Amino acid sequence: VNRTQSSICSYVKGSVVNEGGNLNNVVSALYYAGGSRPATSSGRLSFNEMKNLIDSNRPFTVGVPGHVMS
Repeated sequence: VNRTQSSICSYVKGSVVNEGGNLNNVVSALYYAGGSRPATSSGRLSFNEMKNLIDSNRPFTVGVPGHVMS
């Protein structure tokens, strides 16, 4: 299923808004857009762990203070 940026924003935020989000918003957006929960880890992922997630089409997020990257 293809999702538009507007439909993802509406799903996560309740309406189309131009504002930042948090890690929970990113996880919700990835789930809505891709149909599966992103991988989670309480620590650092090794290069091989990230490579395996990418190779198996599993999204993951990287969070550093003030930023979240997917």
